Amino acid sequence: MPNLELNGRGENGKKGVKIRRLYFAAFLLFFITIPLGYYIWMRSHKNDLPMIHRDEWGAREPLTKDYLNLPVQNVVIYHTATEQCQTKDICINSIHNLQDLHMEFMNWQDIGHNFLVGGDGEVYEGRGWDVRGHPLRGYESVSISIGFIGTFSNVEPPVQQVEAAKRLMHDGVRREKLHPNYMIYGQRQFEPTESPGQKLYELMKQWPRWSTIIRHLD
Repeated sequence: MPNLELNGRGENGKKGVKIRRLYFAAFLLFFITIPLGYYIWMRSHKNDLPMIHRDEWGAREPLTKDYLNLPVQNVVIYHTATEQCQTKDICINSIHNLQDLHMEFMNWQDIGHNFLVGGDGEVYEGRGWDVRGHPLRGYESVSISIGFIGTFSNVEPPVQQVEAAKRLMHDGVRREKLHPNYMIYGQRQFEPTESPGQKLYELMKQWPRWSTIIRHLD
């Protein structure tokens, strides 16, 4: 007659081994996938451009948003025609004033520029990569606008401000927000204005992607 007690113990033992193996596999999977996922996330974000985002500089909420069809092929450079800023606090104060001007007196939906760059070498998020800017009426849907904080009619922007703008545009290509063959223009190429200032405009003409061919804006 079979020993039912021994058979029961044997079956229970096998089940116990299977359960322990399942627990071990789950434990191993957890401690492999979490570090691997973190590593992949870090790899994908390690080259992100440092930026002062809207919540960091205390932006007001936009009234509405209209979105761009990405990637866009054009970057338009402006100056803000304000005082230059050399520190984060002063730059943020200038951006607050600019947003108030655009929303309260010009009746725009938000600060006009997609991005601003300060004399402190920082990039400040305006409307960002995905939302249409406003400063250049008629070209909002096909361009990204970058505002240099300051007035550059008689003085060049500091090196760190120029380099911040270049890093931003490079990052835009990496993120597939800007077309790899994007072109750069100054605001004065489209409307009668001093912007981006004579000194900055002369500097821009030395940039490889500066263009005089307005038909690129399509």
